[in-house]
Amino acid sequence: MQILSGRRHRVETLVFSHCGRWLAAVGFRRGVHIWDTANPTRKPQNPADLLVLNAAFTADGRLFFSDTLGKCYLLDPATLARAPAGMVKSGFGRLALTSDCAQFAQVNYTAVISMWKVGAKGEITTRKEIKSASAGVRWAAFSPNGESLATIEFGGSDANIVIRSTKTLKQTGAAECYAAAQMLVFSLDSSRVVVPSGASIAVYDTSNLETKPRKATNPSRRHFLSMAFHPDGQLLTVDNDRLVQIWDVNTMTVTRSVEWKIGKLYAVTVSPDGTRAAVGSHTGKVLVWDWD
Repeated sequence: MQILSGRRHRVETLVFSHCGRWLAAVGFRRGVHIWDTANPTRKPQNPADLLVLNAAFTADGRLFFSDTLGKCYLLDPATLARAPAGMVKSGFGRLALTSDCAQFAQVNYTAVISMWKVGAKGEITTRKEIKSASAGVRWAAFSPNGESLATIEFGGSDANIVIRSTKTLKQTGAAECYAAAQMLVFSLDSSRVVVPSGASIAVYDTSNLETKPRKATNPSRRHFLSMAFHPDGQLLTVDNDRLVQIWDVNTMTVTRSVEWKIGKLYAVTVSPDGTRAAVGSHTGKVLVWDWD
């Protein structure tokens, strides 16, 4: 177990690099912090003291992130060399990135879904826009296999999860979901998508969204804040408490809970190889533990 300190504000997103060595924490306050988990006693680097909304590591190990002005950057965690990657729409939009950061989408509560591709040097090269038939789109995520883009789209008092082909951007499936849903996450094999809302959670079969989803309620009755899939198929969730809940998505039951006393947990992530998991808290502290 490692407790990583040095950040003084809430951790809203945590991401591991593909190699598992680097761990980045981002949030609206004090921007990006990066820890070298091979040297856990070393203070984190804070190379971008910006209002950061989104972050993900590219396949070559650089950190891609964007700020509220729509500026995107690429950062080498070893040298801290930062390079501009281009501009997207400004505002508090959600960026959804493919696992290799070669493509990303932006949604911003309007009906427009903007798509970009990223060149070999990290530059944003092309842009395409599609307009949803719904009043607005509040969340987007790419499937790990890169074949699908899922969105939460709303109109009036209703909301739907919509899946589109990333190649054609044509809709391949849709289903009603929680009206207040604000988040979704794919399983690592892309066969399922999880949609939480408040203390409720639903799991959909991506091959047939019309199949009735499996639903459950958080045992703590707290609202879900972050979730991540482990490569073995289990789902980890946190909910502004000290507990990490670990779910069997086949039965939608909590199989075990792990308590970490670093503050109220806001973010959770799993290393790509599944050997470690990490949580971030409202205090800014991050805890990494070995998965067993």
